[in-house]
Amino acid sequence: GDIPASGSCTVTVDVTATATGVNTTGVLATNEAPNSAAGGSDTLTVNYAAPSITKAFGANPIAPGATSTVTFTLTNPNAALLTGANFTDTYPATMVNTTPLVVGGTCANVTHTAVAGGNTFNLTAGDIPASGSCTVTVDVTATATGVNTTGVLATNEAPNSAAGGSD
Repeated sequence: GDIPASGSCTVTVDVTATATGVNTTGVLATNEAPNSAAGGSDTLTVNYAAPSITKAFGANPIAPGATSTVTFTLTNPNAALLTGANFTDTYPATMVNTTPLVVGGTCANVTHTAVAGGNTFNLTAGDIPASGSCTVTVDVTATATGVNTTGVLATNEAPNSAAGGSD
């Protein structure tokens, strides 16, 4: 394009981004003048909305010592993948993970620190798909009724969820 004498012009380009970053152009060159000393630079900030977490027991109620599957549903309202999803669920005193430990679900790249017979489930990493949701499941058993509330859901990109899931 042409730059008018003693003037300026503007070139616009639509872009998308999944993370905040600094973008710097190369130097400006023309046919007549020397190159610019440096390129232009600016930061594009990407604001993510917080994910959410809900939980539900499959079989409910259960007989003392019977098994129920807890399903944690992680929801991502953003148009970009959320990574590093993590939360902790500390059970009431009467509830533990089954032996043997059974963990499943549909979330990708899941890692956890749960152990058979343990009284917590700690998701240490997982991916939540863009504009979607996925699940993490764990089998538990209990000897008495109790309310179980999960901690907040955190990711690498978005703010923490407003609250944990409860059932």
